[in-house]
Amino acid sequence: MAFVCDERSPTWFRVVMELHACAQIASTNVTMLHVFLQGAAITINYRNQCWVNGKEVSYPSRPVPELQIDHTGGSVVIERASILRVEFTSSGQAMLAISPSLVGKMCGACGNYDRNLGDDVVSSNGTICPTLSLAVESWQASDFNGW
Repeated sequence: MAFVCDERSPTWFRVVMELHACAQIASTNVTMLHVFLQGAAITINYRNQCWVNGKEVSYPSRPVPELQIDHTGGSVVIERASILRVEFTSSGQAMLAISPSLVGKMCGACGNYDRNLGDDVVSSNGTICPTLSLAVESWQASDFNGW
């Protein structure tokens, strides 16, 4: 989905979505969401179960300083201070909000978050894609199997 381009940045994070296509309703849903931060690896499944660094947690959870994980209104919300907010809904949608300090410093299928919609659907090699699905395909995480 998205990550801070500079891996050495103290604000680095990475959000990876596992997608499942449903031919019956011609839709693709997120079945698992992984959020990697310095000091924490968070996994949430479509049942709203959450693991931090491999251990299941209950809500609310504060596994490391400046990190809050909560379940509210059918969504799991992960917040890291004022850097990012990730929401994963029970209907399989994922939303990411970032700090203004990260504008233009992001990479991934959702673009660089520079507020220019014309360059947001970009493949991993930097070319503009006609559809989001093509952009997502090019950003497949090589460290995750089953795509």
